Amino acid sequence: MSRGNISRAIGVIGKPFGIDGYVFVNLFTDYPNTIEKNNTLYLDENCSKKIVIQDIKNLIYKKIKKRIIFKFYNFNTKQSVEQIKGSILFRHYLDQPNLKEDTFWVDDLVDSNILQNNEMLYGKVIKVESLYSNDYLVVKTLKGKIENIPFIEDYIDRVLIEKKIIILKKIPEYF
Repeated sequence: MSRGNISRAIGVIGKPFGIDGYVFVNLFTDYPNTIEKNNTLYLDENCSKKIVIQDIKNLIYKKIKKRIIFKFYNFNTKQSVEQIKGSILFRHYLDQPNLKEDTFWVDDLVDSNILQNNEMLYGKVIKVESLYSNDYLVVKTLKGKIENIPFIEDYIDRVLIEKKIIILKKIPEYF
């Protein structure tokens, strides 16, 4: 983990589903298939508030959107899961799937320096936003301006994740 975290956010707990302690979960992870029954997750970034998945259900909503529903051990009523609604779910870094070579976690891009023409500092990534079409780097430029740079091959030349550097091919035309 490049930022020293012992965990990675994988989703947020939504509203209850039914009366038996099931809840909708909005997953952030690009690896939803690695989350299984009896996996241990945490309700805090420090991995001290343990919560274990008892059951998982997948629903297809309007034939377009897949929604995931979790039931956690010791949460057996609608009222009990209401108490954890809005909580972010974390996975300990030791439980994360292994990444393929030359891949990285999207949130590892945060705090990376953006370089223009391989050397000139353009700004710093303050967050990454995922939209339907692609991810965008939200960059604070040296002039203090906030800009969105599409994280696509047209604009990104290289990512040196260990050095926290992203080299641009070009600046988006609309700036």
